[in-house]
Amino acid sequence: MFDIGLPEFLVLGILALIVFGPDRLPEIATKTARAIKALRIKANEATAELTESLDLPDLSDIAGKVRSATPAGMMANGLSGMLNSKKQDGGMDGNVGQKSANSVRIDGEPATFDPDAT
Repeated sequence: MFDIGLPEFLVLGILALIVFGPDRLPEIATKTARAIKALRIKANEATAELTESLDLPDLSDIAGKVRSATPAGMMANGLSGMLNSKKQDGGMDGNVGQKSANSVRIDGEPATFDPDAT
């Protein structure tokens, strides 16, 4: 938000120490921290209230469509569709340890399929 680095922060601290003095500076810092905390609480409450008042079912549908449009969502949809179609065809029941027809391990044994490995 603000582009304040360590040197700028130190200058502001020294300036505050000079203006307010070492006696009042801790009191002012405490009051400032409380004010910022109160503002954050009010902002969070306003955000929650606004979200509740805008309870749009279409918004959750749009969010679901956007999530499914990501590469991970597309892959999950494609894999779940393939697994479901093979289960319906009787070709695969989704059990861990099922033998794969196309895979062979290095030692010559057929490889097992683990659908939860991905």
